[in-house]
Amino acid sequence: MAEPLAEITDYAQLVEALRARVDAQHIVISRIDDVTGLSDGRTRQLLDPRGRKKFDDLTLGPVLGALGVKLILVEDPATARYLARVERKQRA
Repeated sequence: MAEPLAEITDYAQLVEALRARVDAQHIVISRIDDVTGLSDGRTRQLLDPRGRKKFDDLTLGPVLGALGVKLILVEDPATARYLARVERKQRA
């Protein structure tokens, strides 16, 4: 498995990590729109730290792909203790 580029626990960290990837790869943001088929300026709005637009099911996948990254869900032992406080479904 590749080395993690960022640790993300909330939406703001996701946007910041994606912005850092754009910077690290010297990517022209407007070209992401061309590659993904998003409307002109959409990626810039999505990566705006002020949160003018939010990623959704139609934008997240294409932008991740254009940046050559993916998300991986892992258990976090530091916060897993909260899981014990969540009500569970009754088993049949």
